[in-house]
Amino acid sequence: MLLPELRLAFSYFLPMETNRIARRAAALHGADGGALQRPAAVDATAYARAEALDAWAASRLDAFAEEGDDA
Repeated sequence: MLLPELRLAFSYFLPMETNRIARRAAALHGADGGALQRPAAVDATAYARAEALDAWAASRLDAFAEEGDDA
């Protein structure tokens, strides 16, 4: 249950303050603070699969809703 409490604690800070804390924590552990600022990249194939899954789920929800309307 520590992670939800940490998230709540850090939600108090502005993004700039959170970045500053992260850089200092990284420096304490011998890491470069700039390494924390890497962009989240998604593989194009994984993105396409997720998009297809989302479309499938939406169609199943639509079908389920239509079945409920008939009852």
